[in-house]
Amino acid sequence: AKTPKYSQFVNYIKYMDMLADDIGCKPTYRLLSQPLLAWKLFTAPAVPAQYRLDGPHAWQGSGEFIKSLPGTVGRMLSGCFRTPGSDGARTIEPLRARL
Repeated sequence: AKTPKYSQFVNYIKYMDMLADDIGCKPTYRLLSQPLLAWKLFTAPAVPAQYRLDGPHAWQGSGEFIKSLPGTVGRMLSGCFRTPGSDGARTIEPLRARL
């Protein structure tokens, strides 16, 4: 079997989910009851607050905090599909001027 190049490192999200399973604080994806929160859990950066949604020592404000995070998927897609003359295209112009 092939070993990973950096075997001393672990996948952060898999590791945190395993710990959360053991503790009982793994987030449940509230697709129907809270669709915006579910969307943010899938698309925003992984933050420790997502493990404070449920379980022991749950934080009541964690859902609102997660909803306030910028979505990485949305930013990535908006950068791919900008039309010339949009705000994204104008922000690139100063970079071209320096080249």
